[in-house]
Amino acid sequence: MIRTNVQGLLHTVQIFAQGLYTAADAGGRADVVLVGSAPAEKRTTAYAVYSAISVAIEQLARHLRDELGGRGVRVHHVAPYYVASQLGTDMADAERYRMVQERITDYQPIDPARVADLVSFMIGLPPRANLAEATIGALRY
Repeated sequence: MIRTNVQGLLHTVQIFAQGLYTAADAGGRADVVLVGSAPAEKRTTAYAVYSAISVAIEQLARHLRDELGGRGVRVHHVAPYYVASQLGTDMADAERYRMVQERITDYQPIDPARVADLVSFMIGLPPRANLAEATIGALRY
């Protein structure tokens, strides 16, 4: 989880940095979008590493925004609540999966297309505008 979600993210930003600088120097849009998790800041049994990674992604976005922003690269952080997916259905620990399902009962799962719409809106803003952070999700009423 750490290798994929943190190291992978760092390598990806590093690999694309020069191309982003080139696009920004030409007056075009240059965007990095990091996706974390809104509920990660809530303490929950068995989610310490997941939560730490999600909060690390949020902090990384803030610091990259300072580092890359001076070169014209926008950095966005999207923190969705529960996205409708198959994630967790193959968990070996049935009790943990039950806990996950209980945890989401207060929220309407988000269609992944809505998250994509938010990202499209963020990167579609004029180059000098930046929607830096957004949380997306809905409580059940």
